[in-house]
Amino acid sequence: MNGMFTRLRKGDWPSSPPYLLLLSKFRNCHSIVKYRDDVKWEAVLGGNPQFVIEQFIEEGLLEHPSLPDFLNIKFKIPELKAMLKNKGLKLSGNKNELICRLVDNDSVSMLEFAKGSDIYRCTATGSKLVEKYLTEENEKQEVAEKKTYEFLKQQEFIEAIRVMVQYESLQVFPRGLGIDWNTYESTSLFAGMVDALKAIFKSTPAILQAKDFEESQLKQIRLAAGMMRIWGARTAQRWMPQGVDKTTLDAWDIASRMLDFHAYSLGMIQSFKEVGVRNVEVSGIADDRQCPECKKIDGKRFKLEDAPELPYVKCTCEMGCRCLLIPEDKFWKNS
Repeated sequence: MNGMFTRLRKGDWPSSPPYLLLLSKFRNCHSIVKYRDDVKWEAVLGGNPQFVIEQFIEEGLLEHPSLPDFLNIKFKIPELKAMLKNKGLKLSGNKNELICRLVDNDSVSMLEFAKGSDIYRCTATGSKLVEKYLTEENEKQEVAEKKTYEFLKQQEFIEAIRVMVQYESLQVFPRGLGIDWNTYESTSLFAGMVDALKAIFKSTPAILQAKDFEESQLKQIRLAAGMMRIWGARTAQRWMPQGVDKTTLDAWDIASRMLDFHAYSLGMIQSFKEVGVRNVEVSGIADDRQCPECKKIDGKRFKLEDAPELPYVKCTCEMGCRCLLIPEDKFWKNS
């Protein structure tokens, strides 16, 4: 909108997701400083966020918090204790107790701190708008995830991805840096996602074969891994069956991540072949979680066709293998 700000009428709030999303940031006490002149917010709001926040205040949707709430967000415990010490008051107790002691002892001085505050919270009216908005947004996501899951059960991968793409294209701030979800289906990212899902459902890495999962369990693990891949999640536990004990849940979650990781590794190998990479190196994560077996192959070089399957079958790391294959460097290529 070329930086031009258009005020919304009060009755238009429910139909403005960017406005409602910004308002939701103030469900709890929050400073407006973070949003002033923020170009990302300006782009979706059609104007300076400061003007929108001022409109919130004018229409009774935001207000300054109570004095205790203000002190809670404004000061850390060491700062509160320093004030108590200056006043000769006790320093013991949790944060709320420290705040109450300061307010009870000298509310006038504490109110001075709050004058001209940049901290606001939703009023009762604002909270109702926010809760309605967030509830509806959560329901939309749940519906989208359910549809995705049903398509994955039928191994209709393209349709499953399309559900996610449509959902993301309607978000105020879509997931994925630099991704245009409106043109996503025509990109190599979409094709890569399809190939990854095919690998998740069709290929079983040796590390999982060694675990001897039952076929019904492996089917569930594949579904969870597919959901994790499509929705960009770091864990698959939210898509696991209800009532599974924690030990089993953790094991299945790791297995889902290993399936997804295997699909990623296969995709990388294919891309290496396409650009003519002949040799690769295993790159591990050298921390206290790296298992002895992965440490043995960390830094080793292989012809691409002889590279070990990843995740590595001998890996004993509790969180699963984290080794990667990287292309040869120029020195090795020319040696």
